[in-house]
Amino acid sequence: MRALHLLGPTLLAALAAGPSAALDPGDYADRTLPFDGTERVYDLHVPSGYDGATPIPLVIDLHGLSTNKTAQQALSGMAALADAEGFAVAWPDGRFASWNAGWCCGQAVSEQVRDVAFLRTLVEAVAAEVAVDRTRVYATGLSNGGAMTQRLACEAADVFAAAAAMAFPIGLAPITSCAPSRPIAVLTVQAPTDTLVPYEGGGLFPSAAESFAHWRAHDACGPGDPEQQVVQGESRCDFDTGCAGGVEVGFCTVASTGVYGGHIVYLNPDFALAEVAWEFLSRFSLPTAPPALPVPLAGKKLALKDAADASKRKLSVSLKDAALAPGPGFDPTADGAMLVVHNANGSGEQVCLPLPAAGWKRKGQGFAYRDAQQLAGPCKAAKVAPGALSVSCDGRRGALDYSLDEPSQGSLAARFESSGETFCARFGGTVSKDQSTAAGKKATFQATGSPAPEACEAPPAPCPD
Repeated sequence: MRALHLLGPTLLAALAAGPSAALDPGDYADRTLPFDGTERVYDLHVPSGYDGATPIPLVIDLHGLSTNKTAQQALSGMAALADAEGFAVAWPDGRFASWNAGWCCGQAVSEQVRDVAFLRTLVEAVAAEVAVDRTRVYATGLSNGGAMTQRLACEAADVFAAAAAMAFPIGLAPITSCAPSRPIAVLTVQAPTDTLVPYEGGGLFPSAAESFAHWRAHDACGPGDPEQQVVQGESRCDFDTGCAGGVEVGFCTVASTGVYGGHIVYLNPDFALAEVAWEFLSRFSLPTAPPALPVPLAGKKLALKDAADASKRKLSVSLKDAALAPGPGFDPTADGAMLVVHNANGSGEQVCLPLPAAGWKRKGQGFAYRDAQQLAGPCKAAKVAPGALSVSCDGRRGALDYSLDEPSQGSLAARFESSGETFCARFGGTVSKDQSTAAGKKATFQATGSPAPEACEAPPAPCPD
């Protein structure tokens, strides 16, 4: 019942169109691409086994600050690997030898160069001359190029299936502004001894741990330790494989040496990072079947009653909005439904309330849920119909456990999920009661009249299946 965002119409159109294959295997240097009134330059390698008919993956490999595409080709190792693995590689030059990767770096930032848009255009240009598998386009890069790789993962997840960033964490400030349109696989590599990009963070730099945690949270990987770890010499890679949408999040800590305390992580003695990056990237493809977007709705009422006696706890939600029009794929009688109420203030507090399929029946143009004995959980009644949705739960017979401490105006959000459709609302509006008392005493919260939010917010963690 996890809902992902739609792929953009541009990508879907490109996937539908057949590839155009005008180039043969080989190296193509200093190719030009007009963009925003300038001539951008890139090199391209088409692998030796390319036959012009079978679509192949594409890797965009980005250089660091004050260097260029030629230096990146010499450092990254992607050129040699491309022939062995059968993918194309493009090495573009950044404007002013830099990339606008957020707050970093150089003149590309001060000039506000539209590098995300340029790299989208570069993918289109390569795909016009090479049979590119548009579901398998990847980004990687070093330093400022690593920061740009992170930004592409944040802002172009409809084009790039996965990303591998070298020697730079997420470069957007605040880090929460990195909000991709879907779960996306990201691998980050950093050296603890790096004197240019601090592993422990500082200033605008998030720490390596903060960047890793942000990707794990966005991809709903869960709170436990990463499931896989690879140790070689004094270096280690951790991989969280239990993430939404079949993606993974990886982080490698490498014992790099040399320039800037080992900032050029490719020179570490333990991992061949081109191989590590490709092995990670190549496991992922863009989802080809667009799932339904969550539908933001106006909230009519949310009532919450907390008490030391769990049997006296109550929670009810009512949404009323003409935009609530369940589609043909919406059927809680098949898969059941889940109500998620969460604190949208960043505290991570939430409650997941299941409404199993056995309790649902079709009623008119909608559905009704009934579990008077609360045999399946604390929710005893629900209705979904065009224009209206309501759920009523209490702790009278089923355990109603939640930690939504001290809710306030605008702090609570509700999300109703079932197969084929997800609806959400944020509750602020007029707060008719907002009482939070000492632990063990009753607390009540009632809000009415909330307008529809601009977009649905994801809960802080996935609910249990």
